[in-house]
Amino acid sequence: MVTVLDIPLGLVKDAARPVHWVPDHKILHCHNCRKEFSVKLSKHHCQACGQGFCDEWSHDRWAVPSRSRDHPV
Repeated sequence: MVTVLDIPLGLVKDAARPVHWVPDHKILHCHNCRKEFSVKLSKHHCQACGQGFCDEWSHDRWAVPSRSRDHPV
């Protein structure tokens, strides 16, 4: 019997994310400023488009009705 503990964490994360999100391993740079992601520069997925953005460009929160997000996310 296979349990969650037998599945690599990266696969679990990818399976739990919305289908429109670009997978983490494909996001190397901020979609807006093009800064390269690293241990010191984390990425954040946009709830609307699924692209990856750095801290500097991910602070705004908006409702995304097209994704059933009626409150700012």
